[in-house]
Amino acid sequence: MKNFPTQFYKSGAVIATVLLLFHTTLRADNVVVDPDLPLAVRFARSEMLRHPDYKTIDGNNGLKWNYTHGLLCQSIFAAYDYYHSDTLDCTDLYTYAKGYYEACINSQGTIYKYKKENYSLDHVNPGKNLFRLYNETGDERYLTAMRTLRDQLADHPRTSDGGFWHKQNYPYQMWLDGLYMGAPYYARYARDMESDPTASYADVIKQFELVASHTLDPHSGLYRHGWDEKRVQIWADKTTGQSQHVWGRALGWYTMALVDVLEILPEETPDRESLLTILQGIFDKLPAYQDAETGAWYQVVDYPDSTDNYQEISCTAMFAYSIAKGIRLGYLDESLMPVARKAYEGLLANYLDIESDGKITLRQICSVAGLSNDRDGSYDYYVNQTKTIANDPKGVGPFILLCIEMERAAKLPAATQLPAVSNQPARITTDGDIATLHYTLGRASDVEITLATTDGRICRQITRKGIAAGAQCERLDTRHLPAALYLVRLHTCTETTTLKYHKK
Repeated sequence: MKNFPTQFYKSGAVIATVLLLFHTTLRADNVVVDPDLPLAVRFARSEMLRHPDYKTIDGNNGLKWNYTHGLLCQSIFAAYDYYHSDTLDCTDLYTYAKGYYEACINSQGTIYKYKKENYSLDHVNPGKNLFRLYNETGDERYLTAMRTLRDQLADHPRTSDGGFWHKQNYPYQMWLDGLYMGAPYYARYARDMESDPTASYADVIKQFELVASHTLDPHSGLYRHGWDEKRVQIWADKTTGQSQHVWGRALGWYTMALVDVLEILPEETPDRESLLTILQGIFDKLPAYQDAETGAWYQVVDYPDSTDNYQEISCTAMFAYSIAKGIRLGYLDESLMPVARKAYEGLLANYLDIESDGKITLRQICSVAGLSNDRDGSYDYYVNQTKTIANDPKGVGPFILLCIEMERAAKLPAATQLPAVSNQPARITTDGDIATLHYTLGRASDVEITLATTDGRICRQITRKGIAAGAQCERLDTRHLPAALYLVRLHTCTETTTLKYHKK
């Protein structure tokens, strides 16, 4: 903390005081976490109680600007977004997650202990939450921090074919992990902040394509942890540059990155289909490696029958989240939902504990694994030289996101899964904040048009009586809605059609 603005001390102290009061209130009558709350909210509050001042989120290492903190805060924000209502007050979740950014970014927009020259993709990941904070508050410090991270990507060192190095101290290396850390932020910044995002979109897609081409395991059809362009690292094959194995969490980062970036990129983006092909290819093969009894996947994914391999819970949550979200947004086939459900229910049955004070614990999460001079990427390294711990944010964050996706899947209206039908053609055109639904009726009918978020929340509903047969249109004013993907459902006396509308 030496030589850093005093605001960081002050804001951290205020947050710690508020959360101490929050902690004391929850402990009244020995009830810490209400067992009747939705699971995602319960787990979020469990983590807030474990880490009241953010200094222990990733071990006892003090306040840090790091991917783990960003992931946990992202999941807590998501729980707030989905569950906060007049009947369930989740303001404490929002306050906690926002408080991390207040503690890490001073009034000038300087990020605590951030060093651009480290060129670490890990340090881009926390920036994902800055878009919402800037949009909600208009606070310029968040915009400054966003630009800082985008400047890093502009100057980030690359392989000879244009792939981002994972970090400055991992030269000429691409890791699957890095796509989750950097690509969603890059895509979101391009969409929201750039007047012409075409080149940035192309670069985002290129990162996925490059790492896929360099890490593909020809035996499993999945992707290995990393690739060294120079073939000099001890873990790299001297011919291919690949690491030796398909590590579960690395592949989990990659699948989450795919579904998250696909949600951001407009459907008309050139070459966007290549990301769908990669995602669908992974989940054509990955279910075969799922444990039949518990629904979990293993630390080394493609060695499920090895006696010393262990079931790893962060990758299991990541894969299940990617499936559930991918189905919800139409990227994956619904036939995969039993795979996600089996994983989810297996986690609840085998790896989730409720403590005496009501807090939730998630067990058997790989603490850390990487590739370096003392981490050779061998089977023995991943299985015998790594340790598992409980409640690591790399597992907790994806698990909370998975809980929300499974809740959405249970409540998602069936009509949102239906494509447009040929005898009732429909399409959407846009003009600024006005979306126009064009449709044709084969005969006179009452019509109901619903504009909803992808999780089924209704934003607007229009009912028209006795609409004549023939071509029709309905204007939808979306000025009050944030930029996002929406579903427009057209219901008549004979058909229901659902279309996607992306507000930019």
